[in-house]
Amino acid sequence: MGNKFYLKMAISNIKKNAKTYGPYMIASVCTVVMFYIIHFLSISETLGKMNDGASIQYVLTLGVGVVGLFVGIFLFYTNSFLIKRRQKEFGLFNILGMDKKHIDKVLSIETFVIGMASIVGGLIVGIAFSKMMLLILLKIFDFEVPSGFEIPMQSIRLTCLVFIGIYSAILIWNIV
Repeated sequence: MGNKFYLKMAISNIKKNAKTYGPYMIASVCTVVMFYIIHFLSISETLGKMNDGASIQYVLTLGVGVVGLFVGIFLFYTNSFLIKRRQKEFGLFNILGMDKKHIDKVLSIETFVIGMASIVGGLIVGIAFSKMMLLILLKIFDFEVPSGFEIPMQSIRLTCLVFIGIYSAILIWNIV
């Protein structure tokens, strides 16, 4: 069986299970957005210039770790729920002659597609809303609002690395 077959099958499975995958995708995108925004705020130069800005950034840096841990646990839990709902489907694939390695390949492609869509979608929404969150935080602390828009590559890199790691761990867990 060719790689195109597995790709078509994976995309078809995602579409057929849209009622299950839809909430999972929304939750995944929201977790990426949340992680990106918290990391963005924790390294924001504008926030660092405030009185006690270093303290706020330190707390947000701790928050990045807590959110990362929470996100990992949350995505593992929601993914295990999703996989349990699809056990009959995997059994049917097995009965129809697909080996475990073929099912694993389809599951790998599904995880890759969902993971990349979540990361890209979450980063786009996170970048769009990060300035708004910074403005809200500055307004709460009654600090001068700077003009301009920054997109720190450090936040994008860390977000990508964390979520690629989480989705890789989820894939390994599903295969095992």
